Amino acid sequence: QVDDMVLDLIHSISLEENFVAILDKNKEFEASSSWQGRSPRRLALQNNDRIVEARTDMQKLRSFLSFGCDIGKHWVPVSSFKFVRVLDMHTSRGRGEMKRHHLEHLRNLLHLRYLRLIGPGIHDEIPEEVGTLKFLQTLDVETRNVWKTLPSVGLLTQLLCLRLKPMVQTVPDGIGTLMSLEELQIAYVEHEEAEPSLRQFVKELGSLRELRVLRAGVPPRLSADVRLQVDMVESLRNLEKMELLELWNMSSPAAHA
Repeated sequence: QVDDMVLDLIHSISLEENFVAILDKNKEFEASSSWQGRSPRRLALQNNDRIVEARTDMQKLRSFLSFGCDIGKHWVPVSSFKFVRVLDMHTSRGRGEMKRHHLEHLRNLLHLRYLRLIGPGIHDEIPEEVGTLKFLQTLDVETRNVWKTLPSVGLLTQLLCLRLKPMVQTVPDGIGTLMSLEELQIAYVEHEEAEPSLRQFVKELGSLRELRVLRAGVPPRLSADVRLQVDMVESLRNLEKMELLELWNMSSPAAHA
């Protein structure tokens, strides 16, 4: 753990060099005049509801991180981060929920490589605009809802990491085309559409030959299906680069392999 004085010094030097700036509501120096005339390439907000206090040129940002902020207050549209490569937004219950309109114009972030959205208010459908982010390499989304549809994930052909938490109802369309995928986390909820979707997923899994990390959960009823088990083994035989494998049914802890 870094001493508080050393941490403050790191923050101060990082700001002077325009490397990274942290705007924390609980830190006095980050709200001082040191912000005047600066345009850091990386900006992190912590427990701060007023992004406008950063007084920075959003067009020059390459990374934007938000933790514990109320995005319903004094926020700016996603389209403001025109050249951002990393977008990481965490919201928490009681601090404003992420709604679909907060992600409007997501298609304009053509340089985005990393997208992580965590919070209780995230909609249960990933916007179709995500499919236009041709250079996206990591998509990590987590909410308390069950993901219903993921219509455009199969278009993200450069995706290296896909994490969908906590659960999904149907397999993402075209997941078998994600030939560059190295990490996948997905779990299926008990649902009338789960069975055909899960069987499709198991068959397509064998084509993801770059996969190194797989975490997958299935409903208890389907986890006992012998035909499904055989298909899973056949697919896993093709994944020669696998380093971490976790398979579990939704009523028990994950089993490591």
